[in-house]
Amino acid sequence: MFRVIIMGLMLCLTIVPINISAQKRLGFISGKALGISFSYPRNWKYKSCEQDYSHNDCIGFKNRTSKRDYILTIELKDATLEQALDDHGLFEKIEGKWIKRGRFGRGETTAIAVDGWRGLYGIADCGISDQYGFHAAGGECLSVVMSNGKQALVIESDGKVDTNLVLKIVRSIKFTHKN
Repeated sequence: MFRVIIMGLMLCLTIVPINISAQKRLGFISGKALGISFSYPRNWKYKSCEQDYSHNDCIGFKNRTSKRDYILTIELKDATLEQALDDHGLFEKIEGKWIKRGRFGRGETTAIAVDGWRGLYGIADCGISDQYGFHAAGGECLSVVMSNGKQALVIESDGKVDTNLVLKIVRSIKFTHKN
């Protein structure tokens, strides 16, 4: 009996998730003018998503389980923070305060500053698709908008990626060229 308990404890200790920082590698992303570097999970692959989403510089990430859709997009555009928050429909201003829009609800926003850029992020319900079909509010999408006053970085998750992981990625961003 004692041996079974010890074996069970040893098994539990080996299944503990690996620290995120041990899973990351430093990726350098440079679209036409994106010029940022950051950490991201090893099993993620990226490609330009300019044709899919916008005419701006855009990088989309996929992992082994995402066949068609991006799990995370990062887009650089010429805009102030206010313009970028208003432009995408991800946020709305209610009584002077920015709120994250969801499919059926709303989420609070939180200030964020990364490498001299300032902005907001928010989490709200969003639709997701999986092998069982579409779920109208089955995910929690994280959206981040940051600006240096001239350009804005818009980051969107697909609702299936852990929001804490996305925030770790965002906080690791370094701008390789300063405007």
